Amino acid sequence: MRCMRSAPSRLAAFAAVTLALACSVLVAASAEGRAGGALGARGYLFVADYDKHVVRRYDAETGESVDTFVPKHSAGLKEPQFLLIGPHDHDLYVGSGHFGGPLHAVLRFDGTDGSPVGDGEFTESDVIESTHGVIFGPDGNLYVGDWLHSNGGLGQPIGGRILRFDGITGAYMDDFVPAGAGSLWHPFGMSFGPRPGAPDKLDLYVCNAIQGNNILRFDGTTGEFLGVYVAAGSGGLQLPSSATFGPDGNLYVASFQNQAVMRYQGPAGGNPGAPMPSAGNSGAIFVPTNSGGLLATGAVLFGPDGNADGREDLYVSSSEFTGGGADKAHHGSVKRYDGTTGAFIGTFVEVGSGGLDNAYGLTFSATDPVTLAYVGE
Repeated sequence: MRCMRSAPSRLAAFAAVTLALACSVLVAASAEGRAGGALGARGYLFVADYDKHVVRRYDAETGESVDTFVPKHSAGLKEPQFLLIGPHDHDLYVGSGHFGGPLHAVLRFDGTDGSPVGDGEFTESDVIESTHGVIFGPDGNLYVGDWLHSNGGLGQPIGGRILRFDGITGAYMDDFVPAGAGSLWHPFGMSFGPRPGAPDKLDLYVCNAIQGNNILRFDGTTGEFLGVYVAAGSGGLQLPSSATFGPDGNLYVASFQNQAVMRYQGPAGGNPGAPMPSAGNSGAIFVPTNSGGLLATGAVLFGPDGNADGREDLYVSSSEFTGGGADKAHHGSVKRYDGTTGAFIGTFVEVGSGGLDNAYGLTFSATDPVTLAYVGE
């Protein structure tokens, strides 16, 4: 078990803040055999299949299908988008009810066999209106993006908010980020990352999709709005759906609408949030539109080294978005790109593998549930 695997390549302070939690996840999960079995052999990749209402599991080294880990509509699962392995119990937490109901919640499934834990509903009932991004915080609690409406959810949209739930019991704690703070609208992918000028502190970075089309930053302790980290449309950004900090400390963002991955300077840089294109590209483009057949990008995540260069690679969920009806996308897959250059390596999970239809959220057994850093071997 090498918990220090990725620490030297990341910002030193970032690693120092997150390493203890990351190692506790790995050690306990390995000891219990949960959430990925033999983590020393890289474990599994879990993929949320949005339109099929299931979670699929793949071998994290080969990309081969293992099984449908969470069956269709298990515990009321509907439209799963974001998912994580929990830091306390190493079970699988899945956001359910993005648009369709009746259940809008984060569900919990056993990390060994995918069965619901209890009735499956982890977050307190009747609090969430439209489940968006899901992330655990450095305080061990669960943070959920929500889209709030007037008249008890039946009226006009008010704005996005981020709810906080007790990480052990699922009880509602507070509106960590109130509705509309910083012009928050649709809080999709979220990640905790270092604060510019104070890397020993973690702030919450939020993809403010659709109307905002930017990345917002909130105080990781108080929820106070601290500013726009990536400006609207910066470097060609079009509907940010997911974001993660890379081993180089920079921010990588799935740009859903133009089918690309963007890169922005990290908090330790001289101009945090500025576009950083890969060689031969412009704007903020790290992985260009349609590279390797890339379609609409749902999630971005760093993971195992697939081309033997000793560096983590970038994994991106890809689906052909139709935009209408109950089935919103098809031909889902997971693409793999060089984590340093952005060059296409290959399709890691093939179209249709294990029944995959609309690939969205991703998490490895060894993905840190707070920072989304890959902490495996």
